[in-house]
Amino acid sequence: MRSIASTILKPISVAALLLSTSLSSAEPINLKGSDGFQLKGDYFQGKEGRPAVLMLHQCNAERSMYYELGEALSKKGIHALSLDFRLYGESVTEEVSLTVLQEKAASREEARELTAPHRAMWLEDVVSAYDFIRKAAGDDAPIGVIGASCGGHQAIRLAEVESVASMVFFSSGVNERATERYLALESIPTLIIAAQDDQWTYERAQVVFESAQHPNNRFIGYKSGGHGYPLFEHDPDLVSAIVEWFDQQL
Repeated sequence: MRSIASTILKPISVAALLLSTSLSSAEPINLKGSDGFQLKGDYFQGKEGRPAVLMLHQCNAERSMYYELGEALSKKGIHALSLDFRLYGESVTEEVSLTVLQEKAASREEARELTAPHRAMWLEDVVSAYDFIRKAAGDDAPIGVIGASCGGHQAIRLAEVESVASMVFFSSGVNERATERYLALESIPTLIIAAQDDQWTYERAQVVFESAQHPNNRFIGYKSGGHGYPLFEHDPDLVSAIVEWFDQQL
């Protein structure tokens, strides 16, 4: 059976591109999904009485893409938590791993079928992470969420079941159905980030921005820079811009 690993985006570690784990003050944490599955995350401690941000990675990366942002939020006093989605990073087992399941599959469609039951658990996993950051920040603390690419869809799903005070769509190509679900939410201040050379994502980002109603919404657009985490290198000021936006909206 041939491997299709070369035809599907594989999750990659971006820690070396951003900030080495050894230099990070992140506290590795263990979480449990509703079915007992072991999930991994990094908690960046904020100050008592301050808000929190949940950070959801894109589907060709893992939680390390947010080390620098987590550090910067923490220095601002904002609690932050980055989660490895089930199948990604360290939220894996010998059998439940994107790489392993892709190698078992004979086609892209079969790979999606094999991973679908695990992806179906993502919302419950994200809620577990939300509960952790809620407890860390306090019951009255507002909570924001940033979702990169596929993480933007999970941010919308989270906001449908939990209180979310602000959102960031980071190169998140929110399709028509997801856009409808986002617009059906109570208006949430949203920062939208996309690059023109990431064409479909940029076009969908514009649709969301032009359709949403909150007066504090903001769009950060680039001519180039790629999809998701490479924009952190493309624009060294992007992390600060995201932190300042959350600080103002939370």
